[in-house]
Amino acid sequence: MPYTLTKSSNPEDWALIHRYLMQAIHRLRTAGIPLWEPEEVSIEALVGAYGADSLYMVMDKGQAIGGVFVLEEDELFWPEITTNDSLFFHKLVIGDEFITKGIGHRVLDAW
Repeated sequence: MPYTLTKSSNPEDWALIHRYLMQAIHRLRTAGIPLWEPEEVSIEALVGAYGADSLYMVMDKGQAIGGVFVLEEDELFWPEITTNDSLFFHKLVIGDEFITKGIGHRVLDAW
């Protein structure tokens, strides 16, 4: 069964995505790859940066194993691309217990 993206409708998803992003921060820093600061992935910062309706959960057999913020436009990084031309994925993350299975790559390939 392929992994799917499901638009978040559950307030608890925000706490889960925060936890997965904090795991990623720790994992990457341990590998010498600083990517995000903890304050950048607080729930308040994420809602402020991406909006409350942009969170999609990566699902596997009914279980949320990761998440991503999906936007139709991104004025900060790609202001020249208009709405409906592309989708922009931000902070795609898979929880520690599910990484190294190629899930992130398969999610991107499916979209």
